[in-house]
Amino acid sequence: MGMIDIACIPNLIDNYGFSLSGEFNDIIMTIGIISLTGKIMLITSLFFQSGIFKKILEISGMLALWISVYFLTSGNWTYNSVYAIAFWTSIPFLISSLNSAFLISRNLKVN
Repeated sequence: MGMIDIACIPNLIDNYGFSLSGEFNDIIMTIGIISLTGKIMLITSLFFQSGIFKKILEISGMLALWISVYFLTSGNWTYNSVYAIAFWTSIPFLISSLNSAFLISRNLKVN
């Protein structure tokens, strides 16, 4: 996903039509933008010591990454096997992000 994030940056400058409908090749750059936004939110949250803004950035970043995985893997699996490959390769991310979400929510209750 990191390569897609880097590849989508020039499309921000050009007049790329962002769309979440169509085939895998049509939506991959839009998914990259959503993923890049989530990663930037998570990295930005590292620079805050504590507080509600840090938690909002962490939760928003995780949600943006989960949304990008959803759009990356939601397609016609019988027609195009790339959706299945994307799903199976995203399982480690899903497991680790659920663990991170649990830790974030546990810290919300403590603070």
